[in-house]
Amino acid sequence: MGFAEEMKKMGDGIKGSFDARMNFLGTNIVEAGKTLAGARKFVGDCHRKRKIMARKLHADLHGFTEDLKDNVGTMKEKFHREQRKNHQEFRSGHQAFFAAAKALSARRRNFKSEIARAKQKAQHAH
Repeated sequence: MGFAEEMKKMGDGIKGSFDARMNFLGTNIVEAGKTLAGARKFVGDCHRKRKIMARKLHADLHGFTEDLKDNVGTMKEKFHREQRKNHQEFRSGHQAFFAAAKALSARRRNFKSEIARAKQKAQHAH
């Protein structure tokens, strides 16, 4: 082997090594592009799904608050009805108590005549 052949072999080896490195880099660039495209697709899908979930959540939350408002309104009306009923019962009880107290006060003022009446009843009963 001569010098020229050795130089040709060395050049072919360098060229082969260069080509292998370029192919490796090209493959890596293509794979990185695919990975980037996949990541972008994934992010886009997540973004779309998040929007769909946000719309559904908003609708569900709106429905929940409307139901809650209706339920609270119904409970509030029921509470007010019960409060009015209790107030009326307490007022009636209060009036009845004070009417009885007034009658008892009148009877206490006429204590002597009440005793005389009770004695007459007792004498007629025997």
